[in-house]
Amino acid sequence: MNNTGFIQLPRKIREWTWYGKLNTRAVFLHILLGASWEDETVRGFKIHRGQFVTTIPELAAENQLTIQQVKTALAHLKSTGDITVSVQSKISVITVNNYDNLLDGNFNNNEIFTDTLNSYQPDNAQDINRPTLLNNNTRKEEAEEAVAFAENNVAFVVGKYNGICKSLPSIKPNIAVQHKAELISKATAIMGGMTFEELFSLVEQSDFLSGRSGRFKANFEWIMKPDNLAKIVSGAYSENYGAAKAKAVPTAADYEVSLYD
Repeated sequence: MNNTGFIQLPRKIREWTWYGKLNTRAVFLHILLGASWEDETVRGFKIHRGQFVTTIPELAAENQLTIQQVKTALAHLKSTGDITVSVQSKISVITVNNYDNLLDGNFNNNEIFTDTLNSYQPDNAQDINRPTLLNNNTRKEEAEEAVAFAENNVAFVVGKYNGICKSLPSIKPNIAVQHKAELISKATAIMGGMTFEELFSLVEQSDFLSGRSGRFKANFEWIMKPDNLAKIVSGAYSENYGAAKAKAVPTAADYEVSLYD
């Protein structure tokens, strides 16, 4: 993102349809600030003046919003024609319609953006999600964004697993992506603030989970199961867990300890 220079906005923006919707306003201003002011190549894509390259997860993180809040904001902006969105190879190219008129303050017929002043404003989510052609396209784009996010997230977590858990069978991230994505999503909630790097380090350090004790060897699926994961996070499978399990059956020596000093 280009952080140099500045943009100018007309005061008339306060009359804009979405000005009172704080999330929508924040997302739109973020897009304006990030939009290119000249033709250039960003992330391998040739974009034109007034275009911005991003993803929904990035917009959510950079504006401290949820994924759903960003989706709703984009639906607002697309419904009134303030922006158009094109999804290209897991990346969204957002075009600010009427970019030049907006920043230069050249309005005709009291237009603010694309004649959105006093235009239809959805009152609730049900209105936004009506089965129009626009919203059908919106859902398609959002689905593609969700798939791209899931694939990237799975690749990241599986990469950490393969890189850290050298004692365990490695796996490929591009097989059963949706299943892995669901496991990872549930695991994230159970782990709290723990990172996957920390989680997999605990697994590799455990003689029992890594198979070094010769009694058992975990794998990715086993680790991700909620009950097993909760035990790992709590420290139940420590480095000496294998040795402790081996000694769990009492021996004659255990009964030779005096009960009294």
